[in-house]
Amino acid sequence: MKSMCLFLMICVACLFCGCSSFSKPSASIADVSIQNLSLEKITLGFDVDIQNPYLVALPLSNLKYSLSSGNNPFLSGDAKVQGTVPANGSKIVTVPVDIAFAPLFKALSSARPGSVVPYQANMDLSVDAPGFGPVVLPMQKAGELPIPDVPEVEITNIQWSELSLSKATANVSISMKNKNDFPLEITKFQYNVRLAKADIAQNSLDKPVECPKGQTSQIQIPISVSPMSLGLAFYNVLTGNGADYLLKGEMEIKTPYGNIHSPFEKGGNTKFSKK
Repeated sequence: MKSMCLFLMICVACLFCGCSSFSKPSASIADVSIQNLSLEKITLGFDVDIQNPYLVALPLSNLKYSLSSGNNPFLSGDAKVQGTVPANGSKIVTVPVDIAFAPLFKALSSARPGSVVPYQANMDLSVDAPGFGPVVLPMQKAGELPIPDVPEVEITNIQWSELSLSKATANVSISMKNKNDFPLEITKFQYNVRLAKADIAQNSLDKPVECPKGQTSQIQIPISVSPMSLGLAFYNVLTGNGADYLLKGEMEIKTPYGNIHSPFEKGGNTKFSKK
């Protein structure tokens, strides 16, 4: 009876391994892509490449993952993996992992809006090898985690080229400070300018704005307004040295890691000058 059991075990092993070797399945992280990017979170897609040397299909059962940066863990979890790897073949399974930035800031002192955080992903894939039982396949992958931040916008000056009760024209100087550790391109910039509590301009830029990393870019917005329609008090404000403003709108931002959309709003006091 014992001889028969041993014979059957040898037959099963030969079936799975071809009797040429007792190779085990293997898994590796072939690639990592950014599936989604916003100001609140990022979704990474880990492409897990699984190799099956057996002569029968290999069922997948579970995958555990953990992410760390500088030996500091900041995320762990389980991913549902389903299906099988074909006999003597391979299969790529994409595992999405959501990383919210708010908890990340608490877990890592090096993480801040605008930074790029290095990380290491450790994954353990469990497969159910018929005749052998559960087999755990470990794998690792290092990468970078971008945390985008919206450029800081403000009105630095309004230069009047014409100023009268009937008509006032000027160029509004707006600065865009890129606080990210990577370059940005503002592909869409819709704005509303309010000066001394009066709306004086509402439009959008007709061309993109390049924002190198860690630098401030300048743009000029032409405006034209009728002070008479807004009252004598408003005209008196324009003839002064400056006034309170509110700049708000929406922008589309292109990053090396993907595009993001964000509203913006900035208030303050700006200076007037004459051309």
